[in-house]
Amino acid sequence: MLLCAAIMPQVAIKKMKRKFYSWEECMNLREVKSLRKLNHPCIVKLKEVIRENDELFFVFEFLVSFAGMHKCASHLLYWI
Repeated sequence: MLLCAAIMPQVAIKKMKRKFYSWEECMNLREVKSLRKLNHPCIVKLKEVIRENDELFFVFEFLVSFAGMHKCASHLLYWI
């Protein structure tokens, strides 16, 4: 069991509330399109989109701590 936890990375999963009856419907969501394109150190990366039994799940990288987020916040405030 310990070996499995060391090999498999942790992820964060978001479950969408509504049902999705086709893969095209999922891929046409504005949120999916945006998250797939975004690449910035202050934005958690979308790793995978899963549709199972008409339910949609977003798999994100897992943010361990907010230690580096103060740099992002100050950078964003600077540009505002």
